[in-house]
Amino acid sequence: MIAAGALAVAGAISYAAVFGQSVPAGLDGVVASWSGPWHIERWLSLSLGIGANALIALLLVYLNKTFNVLRCMTMLQSTLFLCMTLATPWHLGMLTSGTVVALVAVACSFILFAEYGRAADCQQRVFLVFLLLSGGVAVDATFAALLPIFIFACAQMRVFNLRTILAILMGIATPWVILLGFGIVKPDMLAVPRFAGYAGLSAPGASEAAIAAAITGFVGITAWTQNIMKILTYKAQSRAMLSLLTLLMLVCVIGIAVDPSAAQSMSPLLACCAALQLGHAFGAIHTGRRSWIAIACLIVIYLTFFAWTEILLW
Repeated sequence: MIAAGALAVAGAISYAAVFGQSVPAGLDGVVASWSGPWHIERWLSLSLGIGANALIALLLVYLNKTFNVLRCMTMLQSTLFLCMTLATPWHLGMLTSGTVVALVAVACSFILFAEYGRAADCQQRVFLVFLLLSGGVAVDATFAALLPIFIFACAQMRVFNLRTILAILMGIATPWVILLGFGIVKPDMLAVPRFAGYAGLSAPGASEAAIAAAITGFVGITAWTQNIMKILTYKAQSRAMLSLLTLLMLVCVIGIAVDPSAAQSMSPLLACCAALQLGHAFGAIHTGRRSWIAIACLIVIYLTFFAWTEILLW
C-alpha cells in the first residue's frame, strides 16, 4: 500500500504540474453554482486531493480491520484503490466532487456497519448519515442516487423502525432547512441537475474517464461473481455489509452506463467498491501462491492506462 501511495502521489503531482485544474465535467448538484469543478488554488487543491484519497485508503483498511468485511486481514483493497484512481489522475491532482462522493459514502458505510442490530439507539448516527448525503446533493447529483441505497441499508443493518424513519427524514430535511432558512442558498439558485448523456463524451477527458470506469466496473463485477457463492455462506451481518458494498458498485455501474458523463462523479466510489470486491476475492477465495500474478497484471493495466491518459490529454 505504501508503494501504491507513492505512485499515486507522484501521479497527482505530475498531473497538477502539467495540466493544472483541467478536469472533465461531472454531474451538477441542485445548487449549480456550488457544483464542480471547483477552482481552488492549484497546490492547495492538489494537497486536498491527495489528502482525501489517502483518507479513503485508510478508511478502507479500517473498515475491514474493524468489521472483518473481507474475512481476512489485508490492505490489498487500498492498494488497488490507489492504483485504480491513477486511471483518472485528476481525482488525485485536485479536489473533485467525485472524491468527496467516495469519501462520504465510505464514511457513511462505516457508521452504519457500527450500528448493526442497534435499532434502539442508532438514530443519532442514522441522522448524521442522511444529513451528509442530503447536503451533498447540493454539489453533486450522485448523492441523490445514494439516498435510497442507504435507506435500504438501514433495513439490512436491522435498525429500520419508526424512530429510524423519522431520523432519516430529519437528516434529509435538515441541510435544506439550514441552507434556505439562513439565506445561504436562495430559492432561485436551485435547479434540476443537467445530464449530458453520451453527448458529454466529446468533452476533453470524458471518454478516458468513461473507459476507465468501464474497465473498473468489469473488474468489480467479475470479482463479485467469484465472491457471491462464498458470501452466501457467511452470517447475516457479513452478508448485509457486503450487500451494501455491492449495491453501491451496481449503482455506479448503471449510472455510468446510462450517462457516461457521470463517470467523473462516480469513478472514485466505483473504484472503492471494486477494490473491496477484489480484496475479498484474493484474500478469502483465490489464495494460491500464484495469485500475485493476477494482482500484478491489474496494477500494470491501470498504470498503463494512466500513461495513456496523460499522453492523450497532453
